[in-house]
Amino acid sequence: MKRTASLLFALALALMSGCALYVHVPMLRPAEVNISGIRKIGVLGLPVSPDVPPQFASELTARIAAAVAQNGYFSVTERADLAQLANQVAVPLDSIFDPTAMNRLGRALDVDALIFGAVDVLRIHDEVGVDEVEVSVPATTVVAPPPVVLPPMPHRPRSGPVVAPAPPVVVSTPPVVAGVAITQRRQYPFVVRIAELQIRLQLLRIADGRVVFLQPLSLRSAVKAYSGPRPEPAPTYYSVLTLDGSPRLFAQLPPPETFLSLFAQTIPERFVPHIVPTRYQKTIEFAKDGHPDNKRGLELARANAWDLAHQAFSEGISKEPLNAAMHYNLGIVAEAQGDFEAARRAYQQALALDPSRALFQAAHRSVLATLAEQEELRRQTGSPSQ
Repeated sequence: MKRTASLLFALALALMSGCALYVHVPMLRPAEVNISGIRKIGVLGLPVSPDVPPQFASELTARIAAAVAQNGYFSVTERADLAQLANQVAVPLDSIFDPTAMNRLGRALDVDALIFGAVDVLRIHDEVGVDEVEVSVPATTVVAPPPVVLPPMPHRPRSGPVVAPAPPVVVSTPPVVAGVAITQRRQYPFVVRIAELQIRLQLLRIADGRVVFLQPLSLRSAVKAYSGPRPEPAPTYYSVLTLDGSPRLFAQLPPPETFLSLFAQTIPERFVPHIVPTRYQKTIEFAKDGHPDNKRGLELARANAWDLAHQAFSEGISKEPLNAAMHYNLGIVAEAQGDFEAARRAYQQALALDPSRALFQAAHRSVLATLAEQEELRRQTGSPSQ
């Protein structure tokens, strides 16, 4: 029994040591556009218009502001009421988006940039139609006629007493099938409610009055509901609205407010990722090697003891300078500690010793991309270009 337990323990250790070890390095990818000098952003409401409900304008402004502030890079000021803001800075409402007025707005709000938009098209309308569906009509069955009662035949013997008559005979008749199954085309009227939106959003830097990013968006949503009987079998009904696709089927048509809320939810998802740095995780695989210092370094790395892991790999390299795996693992530790230039040098040394190993090639390419990202981040956090 003891021997069996020892074998199982040794097998478990072997399996654990055979598993690949990874490190997950938190990273920040720069924005897609030049946001240099922008750390405070003002989000403005939509211009007043009979076609744009105030509820939609306020919800959209709030959602954009929340999405911009979510990753913690920007501080955000939200001003959904343009009329009140224009009155505060003494700017006519009809010229609030002029360059001079925008500069005054930005300075009054103490922000580096402004996000604002304008709706070109917003309409919700219904279209009617008819679905023609082929249905199979079963054969018609006619109810059987009543059973036929046959009277008994009289029986008179030649001699002796008269025998009682036999009971009447009842003969049942089967039902009659009057026809065969046929296929018919039946009509099912329906209504499709369609919502369409075209909007332009901009990010403007106050310091130089330049538009950093301009994005026109065109969104469409359609929902279908039968206005009378539904085809059988009944179609599937969906509980969520979808954009830019085939009409989704509902038991009842959603009110216009549902479509507007969908648009307000979708627009930030398509606009904000372009203008904010995004967080992600970079995953790197350690290299296995039989050297004792490499094994010790891997165990320390598994425990997130990065300084001790760095020391273990460095000591191993001093004893065995041509060990490519330990140079590579030293580079991973450097990345985990945020020293990407040291990681590049370590990966490059590992590649010089073992240029054909795909693991080393991938890490070297990745750290070069990381260094480029970091340089772009430094540029974006500097002063705005003149």
